[in-house]
Amino acid sequence: MTAISTLADWLHYWLESYIRPSCKPAGYAQYRDIVDKHVVPAIGAVPLAELNTGILQQFLNREAACGNRKTGGPLSAKSVKNMRVVLDVALKCAVQEGRLAANPVPGTVIRKVQRKAIQPMSDAMQAALERFLFQDGNLQNMGILLALYTGCRLGEICALRWRDVDWSRQELHLRQTVKRLPRSQRQPGQSVTELVFSPTKGRDGSRRIAAPAVVFALLEMQCRRHETRFGAPVQPGGFVVYNTQDQLTDPDNLSHYFGEVLTALQLPHARFHDLRHTFATRAIEHGMDILTLSGMLGHADVGTTQTFYLHPRLEAMHRQVDCITPACGWFRAAPAGPAAV
Repeated sequence: MTAISTLADWLHYWLESYIRPSCKPAGYAQYRDIVDKHVVPAIGAVPLAELNTGILQQFLNREAACGNRKTGGPLSAKSVKNMRVVLDVALKCAVQEGRLAANPVPGTVIRKVQRKAIQPMSDAMQAALERFLFQDGNLQNMGILLALYTGCRLGEICALRWRDVDWSRQELHLRQTVKRLPRSQRQPGQSVTELVFSPTKGRDGSRRIAAPAVVFALLEMQCRRHETRFGAPVQPGGFVVYNTQDQLTDPDNLSHYFGEVLTALQLPHARFHDLRHTFATRAIEHGMDILTLSGMLGHADVGTTQTFYLHPRLEAMHRQVDCITPACGWFRAAPAGPAAV
């Protein structure tokens, strides 16, 4: 049995023995980040056998109050919850290996996480964004439009290759996602981060989705643009959202560019992921059933789709309540309202 005395010893052993072999690179990186930046500096020196609920509770309290490494201020309830989850999973495993008598995490308490409301774009905001994207020639616009009209995730869009486009069936085969992650083993002269490909979220690591006609019109345009710019047709292994060197578009760069576009257009701030929310909201409003939408989005179950996307917007309410009128025909037009006093 590997010699382990402190909590830090156990967490690093657990990460390499249990998490790295079983998790996607992004999941492993997230766990490692929590361990190395928060848990180990604070309580890593505590002997594993002496770890108890009180020590963990005080740690979680301090992180909630002043655990933000940039500002020294409080951490969000979600961040504290993530730390508690990592500790819980790690210490359950320590119990199973016989290195700890009991898991002390269940006795701790944290503030409840308030789920943030989904923020799709308003109709006016979407229209303003679309007008710019269709008129401007920036190569990255294609990535934004794909997110808006398919609901694909940022990493899925950047990893999409031409061989994944089924022109005859008008489908996209989402096989991979890409994300910039910290290097777990850095060699001299290498950058701190790297682009890592992994299977998409889903039961079998890939999914097929039907795409609307506008997407395939955009894809045709992207093909013609490639021939004009590079003097050659697109290749099966080439990326659909290519950069000026005909290479992969870095997802971080695409996300940053999206923010710059919103700022230039004087539109409200939104995350790139809000394009996915906007697609889902519009799909429901136009009659797409929840099972179909769940498949489009690549959710593990329909319950996730229902939880996050079955929320009416006031704009949709205004459009749809106009059909409610008296059968006798008494009402003809909206009243002007009372005169101003």
